[in-house]
Amino acid sequence: MTYTGTWNTSTGRTYASDLNGDVHYTTTNGDAFSCTFTGTGIDFRAEKNSDQGLVDFYLDGVLQATVDTTNPTRLSQRLL
Repeated sequence: MTYTGTWNTSTGRTYASDLNGDVHYTTTNGDAFSCTFTGTGIDFRAEKNSDQGLVDFYLDGVLQATVDTTNPTRLSQRLL
């Protein structure tokens, strides 16, 4: 996994969907995260709040989806 920009980690979380009890987040527009995977799809799980924004998802350099995370309800969405 590669994080580009200024990322932070929130630890000690107890939500079942938080991998290893932590969450990585950024507050800077343009920051990015990338990973290589083999599979048949991508699920995106995140909290949503009015102070958050848009998340773009690219596969092999091509924009596949943009998710608006400003609606204040929890999100689980199949992207690809």
